[in-house]
Order: sequence, then C-alpha cells, then structure tokens
Amino acid sequence: MGVRLSQLRFHFEKEREHLAEDLRRLGDGNLSAGGREGNAFSKSTEAADGTAELARRVALEQSLKGRLSGVEHALRKLNEGTYGICDGCGQAIDPARLEALPEASLCRNCADMQKKQSHRAS
Repeated sequence: MGVRLSQLRFHFEKEREHLAEDLRRLGDGNLSAGGREGNAFSKSTEAADGTAELARRVALEQSLKGRLSGVEHALRKLNEGTYGICDGCGQAIDPARLEALPEASLCRNCADMQKKQSHRAS
C-alpha cells in the first residue's frame, strides 16, 4: 500500500504543477475585443466575440481552480492519513471510484446527495 500512496502523491504533485502552470498561462493571456478598424457591424461582432472569449476564459479558470483545489485536498488527506475516507460520512470510498477519480473526497452516496442539494439551491 505504501508504494501505491507514494505513486498517488507523485501523481497529485505533478497534477498540481500542471494545473498551476495552466492557470498562470491563462492569466498571462491578453484579451482584446477591439483594435481593428471597420464598420459598426464588425465592431459589434468583435465585441461579442470578446465577450464570448472572456466568458470562456472565466469558465476555464473556475474549472482549473476547482480541479487544483481537489488535488490539494487529496494531498492533504494523503499527508493526514485519511485518503480514501469520505469527508461526508467517514466511510471508505469505493476503490473503483478512487481509481476513476483519484481526488474524490466523497463516496458515491455523499456525492449524489451533495449534487442533489446544490441543484435544489440553484
């Protein structure tokens, strides 16, 4: 089991580096909705394209930050010796779930309940 945990730690640390780098590169990008000369139609099209690009970047940034948070949480759980234990109910998380989603911090039942609650709240 110790070898498996060290492999997981290595995986999570590499994933954290990649996600942090992706966030850094995303932040370095320059958005420009204008800049070219043209008629009113082309300017409004450029503005709409810029708005869509900004929305896409914000969504991507939120996704990357969420994934990074999950990876960091999994690393903390590894360090604390609680990796594989559900944050919700305290039971063991199914190994098949951890194989598919190594950063999972909730068992399937607790994840389903959380998803239902978040749908009700929105």
